[in-house]
Amino acid sequence: MIARILFIAGSFISFLPDGAAEGVPTVQVRERLAPWGTVVERASYYVKDGKEVEHGVEESFSPDGTIESRIRYAHGKEDGICEFFYEGIGTKQTEISYVAGMEDGPSRAWTPDGKLLFQGNWEKGEIQDGWFEEVSASSHEGYHRNGEEWKIVQWKNGKKVPGSDRVAKASWRTWTPGKLPDQKMFIRWNWSSIAERSTYPFMDRLPAYQDVPFLINCIEKKGEGYEEASDQLHALTRMQFGVPWQTDPERTAATANWRAWWEDVGKHQPEWLTQRGVRDAEAWDLARRGRNLPMPEEPLVIPESYVLKVRFRSGDYGGITSETLTIQRRQDGAELIRSFSTGTGGPVAEERWQPFGVKDADRVVRALGYLIDRPWLLNDEADIERRYWAAETKDPERESFGKWCGDKLKGRESYGEPYYPEVDFELRDGGGKLWWNADPDRWHGGNPERFNQTHQPVPGTVFPFLAALYPESMRLDNSGKPGWKSR
Repeated sequence: MIARILFIAGSFISFLPDGAAEGVPTVQVRERLAPWGTVVERASYYVKDGKEVEHGVEESFSPDGTIESRIRYAHGKEDGICEFFYEGIGTKQTEISYVAGMEDGPSRAWTPDGKLLFQGNWEKGEIQDGWFEEVSASSHEGYHRNGEEWKIVQWKNGKKVPGSDRVAKASWRTWTPGKLPDQKMFIRWNWSSIAERSTYPFMDRLPAYQDVPFLINCIEKKGEGYEEASDQLHALTRMQFGVPWQTDPERTAATANWRAWWEDVGKHQPEWLTQRGVRDAEAWDLARRGRNLPMPEEPLVIPESYVLKVRFRSGDYGGITSETLTIQRRQDGAELIRSFSTGTGGPVAEERWQPFGVKDADRVVRALGYLIDRPWLLNDEADIERRYWAAETKDPERESFGKWCGDKLKGRESYGEPYYPEVDFELRDGGGKLWWNADPDRWHGGNPERFNQTHQPVPGTVFPFLAALYPESMRLDNSGKPGWKSR
């Protein structure tokens, strides 16, 4: 866990109820940080008999720093006004008064636009008078789309008032057009926004590259956190060997492949980075796709000679299309070859992109390295926004996703429909040793969007990038512009 422990002076305790500070050990504040550095949890406590006892204010925040909850404790029990806020917008949702762990006093609820929704009073954990939400109501089907609705009922003297039920509605959105999520909050590995007690040391942070053998060993022994270890291995190495937590044989095979890769390539990469790692501005320009983003500080290293092979397949029955893109880079030259078929069992055509040289190959492969680490760069901002609002206005989430998957792949408009798509790729050096093969199709972290907006239109990042960079429509002609030429 990434955490900061702060020691609070006695003046902090003076804000607690009268007598609460008596006999209290030193109060500490623990902060939990997201991988990108923002505080997501802050809790006050003291230690008694080896256990942490909540004492003071406990707060939680969304990844962008927006407040989500503020709970007040005295000696391990809620005491005072506890507040909860709407996700992503920071508007107060509810506040409830507590005394010694029980609801006692006024409570209120607001709509997302700040209007009072209902209010009432509690006494020693029991509802007394006012309006309250009917707990059994199925009221949140419109969450994050068209709004929310609440079924509320009136109470008097601790009893419901018959026939007082009514429905209140509010429209709201957590995300506004033109306001894309902060790119600094996107990460490749699946960080959990919920604090977890674990002996795994990297639950809340990405390990260093030198920790790769520890991660492999964790998977092999099926130790605590081995699923997180697998996810983090992909992010650190740009390599993937199956899903090792599904079955024991798969886990055994995966760890054997990881160890072989580490001996052949992985453990040598820090030395190679020192010897010939570069920060390639032209490759970064390709990867960032017009966004005004600073170039990453870390260098990239690729083999001195290599073969990059990318395979794409889509469709079913009589409509199966396929394509293989191959970049061959030798000391004396390079070539980009495209082999494709536009129908099931149809002829395979082969083309070469001309001109294409060593500088072109290295620039493209380094750009792929940047993209594998940052797959969200591939998503077109206008398409992200279009898909988000489709999910807002069309209730079933699958409708938005299905419509998007019916579109043609950019650069392959004549046959590139992403229908049951399959994509894989590998980068091997001149000796045939595998360097990269992990091709992410989503990002993780602090994004306020729904799940389907985090995915590419086809699995992976590598093929969609190359298809758009080298579109089928560009043909070699007498204009002097580069393009495809049939063999």
